[in-house]
Amino acid sequence: MEADASPGLRVVPESTSATQRAATEIRGLMAARKLNTLDLAQLLKVSRDTAARRLNGDVDISINELETIADWLGVTPERIIAPAAGDTYSR
Repeated sequence: MEADASPGLRVVPESTSATQRAATEIRGLMAARKLNTLDLAQLLKVSRDTAARRLNGDVDISINELETIADWLGVTPERIIAPAAGDTYSR
C-alpha cells in the first residue's frame, strides 16, 4: 500500500497483523482520552497484564470485547477495525 500524504488521512502499515493494527488504533484512541491499561482492565474485568497483552496485539480481541471497547471510546467497532483491514479513512 502506498502512503497517502493527504492531511486527515491515516495509513496503517500492512506488514503488521490485523490484531496489532486494531490494538494500535485502540491505544491511540485511549491516549487521546487519557485512558490507560488499568482503565481498560477494569472495563473488561480482566487483569492489567491481560489488558496489556490485548493492547500490545499479543492476544486477539474478541468481537464482544471490541464492541465493549468501541462503546467505551465513543466510536464504532468499524472505526477501530478499518485500519486493521488496511483501509484509510478521514478523521
